Amino acid sequence: MNNAPIIESIKALNNTSVTTQTTPDSIRPTDVGGVTNFLLDSLLPILNQINAFNISGGSANPSGGNDGDIYIQDGLQLVFWKNVDGVWVSKYSVNLGINIVDGNINVQSSVNGIVVTSSAGQWGIDNVIYQTATQTQFTVPTQDANFGRIDAVFANKSNTLTYVAGTASSNPDNTKPATPNDQVIITYIIVPSLASGNLPYISDSNTPPAPAPSNPTITANQTSLLSDGAEGYYLPITLPEGNVIANYAIINKGGTISYVPIQLTADGLAVVGFTDNQTQTITIKLI
Repeated sequence: MNNAPIIESIKALNNTSVTTQTTPDSIRPTDVGGVTNFLLDSLLPILNQINAFNISGGSANPSGGNDGDIYIQDGLQLVFWKNVDGVWVSKYSVNLGINIVDGNINVQSSVNGIVVTSSAGQWGIDNVIYQTATQTQFTVPTQDANFGRIDAVFANKSNTLTYVAGTASSNPDNTKPATPNDQVIITYIIVPSLASGNLPYISDSNTPPAPAPSNPTITANQTSLLSDGAEGYYLPITLPEGNVIANYAIINKGGTISYVPIQLTADGLAVVGFTDNQTQTITIKLI
């Protein structure tokens, strides 16, 4: 609030009624009293305003408000604003010395079979901490027959995680997903080719790559006993050259279940997917 006009009007009245009166007995008591009352009446709203302003705050620039209000803006700095005659004026700023580096803070990821699980946790983007309170799971898209790829889990400003598949290539490092704008990388997932016989694994080594199981050779109508795998296990089976799987069966204590091979390569490598978490021996037979 600009009080200069009020002060100037009081001075003008005082000069007219008191200061310029030089003739003896020319200053009337009513003039002196009038000047005094005008001064008091003028000071009253100023005195009332001293403690009447509002204090508010937030991360955005201030808007609205009344003359004399104060606004504290947080962020990389604390900025103190004051409303002067309806206009917000930045009066002072304080550097907080806090810098949140863009990236993952404490989200942990792992792979079980073809399921990627990322834990609850936090990440930083543009000096702000975002978070999810629950774990997030993704299913890894089908592995390429001959080439590996690198997939990625990203985190965004909406407090969510997303999964992006890379492009299968002889050099997957060159075709892994680029980090989108306003997102940060949580982890990369190495997705080997089907021909490798390996399952996907986390590139930061918090889960080791699954070892390739032995490849039994099966001829027509031959039964081969195979050690039991974990649920969702992928088993490569090497067939004699030129032999083609028309159908086959997995036989366990629960009976016989027929499957179709996921992939059959020219060199007779078939990758068979099955689910069985019983502690027993599994029999695979061509039929």
